[in-house]
Amino acid sequence: HLDVCGPWKLPTLSAPRCSLKKTGIPPLSRYSLDIIDKFSGYSWCFFYPSKDGFYDVILNHLRALKNQYPQFRVAHIKSDQAPELISNAFIDYCKTEGIQTDMSTAYAHEQNGSAERLHRTIYTMARTMMLTCGLPESFWALAVKAACYVRNRLISKSPVKKVGSAIPFTVLNNQVPDVGNIIPFGSLVYLSIPAEKQVKMVSAPRAVKGIMVGYTETSHQWYVYNLQTLTVELARDVTPGEGYPALDLQPMLKYFPMASTDIPSGEKGTQEPPTGFGIINIGTTRNSGR
Repeated sequence: HLDVCGPWKLPTLSAPRCSLKKTGIPPLSRYSLDIIDKFSGYSWCFFYPSKDGFYDVILNHLRALKNQYPQFRVAHIKSDQAPELISNAFIDYCKTEGIQTDMSTAYAHEQNGSAERLHRTIYTMARTMMLTCGLPESFWALAVKAACYVRNRLISKSPVKKVGSAIPFTVLNNQVPDVGNIIPFGSLVYLSIPAEKQVKMVSAPRAVKGIMVGYTETSHQWYVYNLQTLTVELARDVTPGEGYPALDLQPMLKYFPMASTDIPSGEKGTQEPPTGFGIINIGTTRNSGR
């Protein structure tokens, strides 16, 4: 089951701050494609600036499933009548691969209930995470991706009777997931500075502050928003801290997670930062430990 959600009022982070190669999220995305496997309950979330790009996203995903899970085969695809999901090219590809396609009636969302329920579950989780940590709206895609990661590692009920209540990750991969790498979304973390970049001084820091903004399928890697470079980085040496830095930085964070070019014309965007405000102020702001 799959469905497209959007457009969101504000796009995701711009290219300098969020790299596609590191996070898998294209800059300035305003749409999300949510896919759920009805057998295992496993879900995937993809993002794109416009609906036109989802055709390639779906085809690449189907090819990846075919290679990663040869023991399973996609036999049926359920979607609504969105133009990007019923194009002739997509229908022809499904016929070539022997995949049956089924479309729901217009405005009958309950006919694609699995995808609609996935929307509600993931975005409710993401909304809770965002409100708890206080990050700006431009981090919504990272929150949705993190919520999808956590959901795949929680017990859920499959509509398939022989599966019953199980962990989607376990059903699909035939192994118990490692949840030891889950750090609260939006919480304070410390990024270790590589030895090659450390300054040979007693007073020089060995770590910088960051905000946890996501997880990867590799158990010892995380997505961290570096509070000095103001970019999302793929990090390995991460030490969890206490509290949510964005709650203290909220009056300041609203100025720079999004550039003026990130806001579509005709919409109100963020203001220019006040005079004298810079990166140093953010990296040295005290954390209240809330």
